[in-house]
Amino acid sequence: MKFRYKKIASDVDPKGYTLHPVIQVTLRDGNRAIDLWALIDSGAADCLFPRSIGEALGIDIESGRFKNYTGIARQSVVGYVHKIELRVQGMSEWVKIEAAFIDAQVIPLLGEGGFFDSFQIVFERYRGRFEVNSRARYRLRH
Repeated sequence: MKFRYKKIASDVDPKGYTLHPVIQVTLRDGNRAIDLWALIDSGAADCLFPRSIGEALGIDIESGRFKNYTGIARQSVVGYVHKIELRVQGMSEWVKIEAAFIDAQVIPLLGEGGFFDSFQIVFERYRGRFEVNSRARYRLRH
């Protein structure tokens, strides 16, 4: 599926916005699901979501595997890793991923571990678009 980069308001960019690869996904754990917008981030080690999203799914956050994450400014945040399911808007396929829930109000991140393991991602920023393909579709094309 092809998507357009989304304009995100910016106080520092002269244009007043920056472009980002943001898509709508559905997360599911058991019979609970939640729709949300998430940033595809090739610099993120794993899929990271705010704690509040895990709680909305009914997940006992601290029961997950403990993992420490360090950001670009060497700030540290604790995450708890859980297995959940994810579906990209417009696709029918559910994929099982590991995702960490953290105590921070950040934009949900679709990272290398989980998301990039499950999909082929093609960035064409110069065209203002990017592509997300299921692994099954990618195998059919190559």
